[in-house]
Amino acid sequence: MPGDHCSKMYPPRLQNPYPRERLHLLLDGCLERPLVWISAPGGAGKSTLVAHYLELRKMPTIWYRVDGRDADGMALFHSLGQLVTAADLSPPTLCDGKIDFFGAREWFREFFRSVPACTVMVFDELHAVDAASEFQLFLACCLEELPAANRVIVTSRDPVPPSLDGFRSRGVLTDLTWEELRVTPQEALGIAGTLPGAEVDELFVRNLLSRTDGWMAGLLLCLRHGLPPTDLLNPPASPSPGPKSTSRRLTVHTLGRFELACNGVPLTFSGKVPKKPLEMLKILLSHGGRTVTTGHFIEALWPDATGGAAMDSLTTTLRRLRQLLGSEKVIRLQQGEVELDRQQVWVDAWLFEELLIKARDSLARGDESHADTLKRQALLLYQGHFLPGDVDKSWSFACRERLRVKFTHHAGLLCRRLDEQGETRQAIACYREGLEIDHLSEEFYQQLILCCHQEGLHAEAAAAYERCRKNLALNLGIAPSPRTEEIYRMITNPEKS
Repeated sequence: MPGDHCSKMYPPRLQNPYPRERLHLLLDGCLERPLVWISAPGGAGKSTLVAHYLELRKMPTIWYRVDGRDADGMALFHSLGQLVTAADLSPPTLCDGKIDFFGAREWFREFFRSVPACTVMVFDELHAVDAASEFQLFLACCLEELPAANRVIVTSRDPVPPSLDGFRSRGVLTDLTWEELRVTPQEALGIAGTLPGAEVDELFVRNLLSRTDGWMAGLLLCLRHGLPPTDLLNPPASPSPGPKSTSRRLTVHTLGRFELACNGVPLTFSGKVPKKPLEMLKILLSHGGRTVTTGHFIEALWPDATGGAAMDSLTTTLRRLRQLLGSEKVIRLQQGEVELDRQQVWVDAWLFEELLIKARDSLARGDESHADTLKRQALLLYQGHFLPGDVDKSWSFACRERLRVKFTHHAGLLCRRLDEQGETRQAIACYREGLEIDHLSEEFYQQLILCCHQEGLHAEAAAAYERCRKNLALNLGIAPSPRTEEIYRMITNPEKS
């Protein structure tokens, strides 16, 4: 298969990953069925696991990284069509502005004629599109036409959607969940032993594993940078007897995903998703715990309603939200202002900013080491941009940009410090991790190119520039800045710069 296609078609770059043979053997068994669905939180190592497995097993692979642009599905046909240069493929038929189901199936039927037998198609990060999107329909079309020898692997933060339950009942689908992906004590010790200078004391590593709850990203950060397994990294558990009991009943993840848990139990919806109550909650979250006036809610949620009708809608939605969260006290309404009770709510975005404030205060007191630890803890929390499913909502923009700028600034400072301390390889890994979260940060690309060039990694430097150029063109429709072009010319033609 040709290799020169858009960046969506590249698997993640592997940096000496630890071979999780336990999961590789599980995948061997799972791939006896056509579809494998891997679901776990962000940072659990889903993409790395699949990419490493396919590399070790030497399986022919088509990799497709799903993002927000895929909601209408046409990007899928465009990218796959570019991939198979031997076939003259064009997007499927449109009927009244919609994609014809039978046309899509016919397209996949033709597509698979151009794909080698035993190829594994990977749809990475499927959570980036809504379960009700057209993309999910196309996934079903793809599965219906999948040749017997080929396979599909999906990675997602979401469980198998109801729309695909029929494939499970037909014996077509099997899944790996967070329970299987959690790092085991044996794996944690093995991972610690592969990291340069990492603490390999068994009791220490087991303590880290327990406090990070088997979360790969948290474990790696603590091992690489010597972070203590502080309680700040963990959302509050469900209340339990004893002096360590917490009164917080609501846990909210907003960075890279939107997830709710009440008293430690994930909140899921079997029927219709209560969109208005959840949007009301998201507006409260975007204000960072500050009060929000009823007028602001009405303007955001019911712009066309007037007078008593608007207030009735607000009152009804607030009541439904309280019922959803199982408590009247979590949300307070006083004198025309609504607020969340911060004593009962844990929010990753709020803690992210609180840790950065504490880091600033520690730095002002001259405690640079403690400030650095707090910043690393904050960066660990930042698993993606604020409420990625609500980028089209005007009320979310200011909060998302504020958090993004803070992440980029502090992650950049950390990477530059590593480079200045002579730990350029660690700085390279740091910039790459930053780009996994913010793949449009041109500053990260610039510094990554310079660090790779400094270490003699010329091919990697060129690949970083190319990834920057393609991502900016595909996502923003712009070319790299003059500064980026200058850096690239400097490393490729130093005599002309």
